[in-house]
Amino acid sequence: MKISRDLMGMPITIEIIGYSKKTIEKSYKKLEHINQLYSPYISTSELSKFWSQDQVISEMSKEFRLIYDECIKYEKLTGGYFSPFFEKRYNPTGFVKGWAIDQVSQIIEKDGYYDYCINLSGDMKFSSSGDKIWRVSIQNPFDKNKSVAVLALRNGAIATSGNYERGEHIKNPKDPNAISDIAGVTIVGEDIIKADVLATAIYAMGLSKAKKFLDKEQDYQALIIDKKVNIYQTSDCFVLV
Repeated sequence: MKISRDLMGMPITIEIIGYSKKTIEKSYKKLEHINQLYSPYISTSELSKFWSQDQVISEMSKEFRLIYDECIKYEKLTGGYFSPFFEKRYNPTGFVKGWAIDQVSQIIEKDGYYDYCINLSGDMKFSSSGDKIWRVSIQNPFDKNKSVAVLALRNGAIATSGNYERGEHIKNPKDPNAISDIAGVTIVGEDIIKADVLATAIYAMGLSKAKKFLDKEQDYQALIIDKKVNIYQTSDCFVLV
């Protein structure tokens, strides 16, 4: 069963092999709950209250503190190219997207389903308990009607990053005026949270630094398209078309 909706300002599709409307509805309720807590556009969200009331992290909820700690961990891992701070203000929305997908996957598996796909605006988590293979087309950032590669996998996560869909919304935290020479990046790995963070960081750091960084992150594979339409890939799991 597959159900698509718009939530968190993004299109979301949840597909579970086998009829499970109840589980899908629970999943969407969880996503709505996350949006109500962490959206910077909702005045009653915990994030908005954190800003308006000048609170400190230690005064926030356990989950809020956990997300903060995870963001700091990934900021260190990426050498500062992923950061939850923008203009010195804490904003974890770049982390929450992957975290939300992971939360939904836990709901689905708790209900006993292990063949599913969660797609939140191009960031995806897949699970297959048997022979089911999920196939994904990687969009050409210069032509949305074309693909540059196809990926097939049973289990894992895919995250994409680039400014071709939503404009210049990704900034280099170390140099906000820097312009990346990357047009689009796709990361494949086991964990959707880490894949999502890495996709953002690699776009921000640019191709030269990204290549060196990926040499150390061999559990996560990348396909990068630069602005000269050159393609760089770390694995043949991406089948170019």
